[in-house]
Amino acid sequence: MRYSKEHKAQTHQRIVDAASKLFRAKGYKATGVDSVMAEAGLTAGGFYGHFENKEDLFGQVMQYALETSPLRQGGEFAELDGADFVGAIAGFYLSEPHRDKANEGCPIPALSQEISRSSQKMRRRFEEGIMRWSDEIAERLESSGLPLEERREMALGVIATLVGGMTLARAFWTRDGVRSMLSAASRQATARVKDAHGDG
Repeated sequence: MRYSKEHKAQTHQRIVDAASKLFRAKGYKATGVDSVMAEAGLTAGGFYGHFENKEDLFGQVMQYALETSPLRQGGEFAELDGADFVGAIAGFYLSEPHRDKANEGCPIPALSQEISRSSQKMRRRFEEGIMRWSDEIAERLESSGLPLEERREMALGVIATLVGGMTLARAFWTRDGVRSMLSAASRQATARVKDAHGDG
């Protein structure tokens, strides 16, 4: 039976969504192809019609997560720039709801260590995704008047602070500790941008 391109695309996305959920919950190494396909409601035999191997799937999960992040989709952040923009994304990313929904939120804190131990191809794809994200943040910092290279460096610092803060907050046990970590990371993420705009 031949399926339409639309049906194949929908099935492909079901697998990516299922893998995204399981990779976050159990980790990449502990998640097998069979369990991904079962989560997607599909038979294991159909996997290789969509992906070369599990690493290929992992790469596509990370790429999709980066490309569809609310931080990159405009919405409530679309009209903001400079310190206002960074403050808004820090408030969204470094929030308690995001921290508490590790299986649904940004996969980078949970999976970056596994990426660091993966193949050169995987690490390159991940790096490219992060650099695209930093370039987009750098564009939103144009009102600072800083040269592009300085804005790019600042954007990478923002991403490092967001991801690092969330990683530690998810490892903390007490609610007071979680809140302190999220608040501290949010202040650090915005501090340099505010200084560049003369808002500090």
